[in-house]
Amino acid sequence: MKTYFTSNYWKKLFNENRKLFRNNLKTIKKAFVAFNANIDYIAELDKNFPLKFDNIPSNAGLPNSINSITDLKKALVYSFTAGKAVELKIVNEELYHKLLALFDFKEKRIGGQMGIVANTLNYLGVEKVIIYTQLLSEKQAKMFNKGILFPELKNNRIVLEDARTAGDKNKPTRINIIIEYDKGFKIKLKDKNIIIPRNNRFIISAAVHKSKPLLPKELLKKGLFSGVNRLFLSGYHHIEEKNAKKTFNEWIKQIEIIKSLNNELIIHLEYVDLHQSWLNRKLFKVLKHVHSFGLNEVELMNIMSYLGESELAESINESDFESESLIRAGEYLMKKFNLMRISIHTLDFIICIARKNYPAKLKKLLHANIYGLRVVNSKGLKGENFRNELKNINNHDFNGNGLMNARIDETRDFNIIVAPNFSEESVEVRYTVGLGDTLSSAILYAELI
Repeated sequence: MKTYFTSNYWKKLFNENRKLFRNNLKTIKKAFVAFNANIDYIAELDKNFPLKFDNIPSNAGLPNSINSITDLKKALVYSFTAGKAVELKIVNEELYHKLLALFDFKEKRIGGQMGIVANTLNYLGVEKVIIYTQLLSEKQAKMFNKGILFPELKNNRIVLEDARTAGDKNKPTRINIIIEYDKGFKIKLKDKNIIIPRNNRFIISAAVHKSKPLLPKELLKKGLFSGVNRLFLSGYHHIEEKNAKKTFNEWIKQIEIIKSLNNELIIHLEYVDLHQSWLNRKLFKVLKHVHSFGLNEVELMNIMSYLGESELAESINESDFESESLIRAGEYLMKKFNLMRISIHTLDFIICIARKNYPAKLKKLLHANIYGLRVVNSKGLKGENFRNELKNINNHDFNGNGLMNARIDETRDFNIIVAPNFSEESVEVRYTVGLGDTLSSAILYAELI
């Protein structure tokens, strides 16, 4: 059964959603989020930006990492011309420190998928947000909201402490450099001038070692996961290739232990594409052990290529990321890795594909996705303090392409929802960092309302 709806029908659903979620996520007792947190230093592309691009052609390819200033400029041009978010790891430590001194940072705020998601869930009212990371410095810890908890073992008992006081003065602070840019900004390149097509950001990801997606073995106890219905995982990408096999094997063992401690728990993994084939090969082994997976449309296309599914990748590209091609690729991932749920976010719409036996049924999935869209657009407009904007966000127009793709579909195997996003012209997003993670997590936990 496939159903398409008009703008007025979606407007009615979004207004109904506002009433359903008038208390946001306050009825949720516990959430668990791990593993990566850092501090984001935010720089803005403006007329005073210290880098010039007149020696870089418009067709510059995307390097696998940043080892030189030329690598960085090519990667930025790639991001600018497409208006697409990009994250690359910087492997040249000397260059990294030069950039920290070079840029004029307008803001410093919590970053990393775990850090962003934890503060957002806390802000939306989740009673206890439990976090874990192997790398929690004093400086980082102080950026968490009041009410976020960090587990420690004391007298053979797990104690949840205020995360803000759980930082270790001997651990380094990981700092990512974020370059935000605006739609309409003009840039002179080697072969032509370009106008950036949409607001977005580029992340220079600081290299981190000794930061694994693992819990201390003494914390792997039933009490830590009791009452937790959703576990949001990220941060697997901060490891060295030489340690990858051992780390990922241990991570899989821990995931299986956690599942055995709470059989009602849904484990969600949020993707990061650092354009490293070895990392994806390891990740694919982990995907067989989690329930849910989140990524954006470009990442989905790239994963199809990594998996050797060139026809699916080409179909996504040739269709210009239309929903039908994304759904086919999503269903392929669901079947290949035996996932229960997948969330695919684009600028125009959000796709959710869930198996018939997934705990959240069609109506809950529908309203969870609508709520996620309301949250992410409110945050994009207002930044960290966005709750009041949730009351007004429904006044904005829907994305036209999103409406054309929107649908609610029950197939033999799956429930499929494609919900339209608000239009970029109506919602002029100012805060772009972490919006994909915000959307994925808000939907995941909204399923519990």
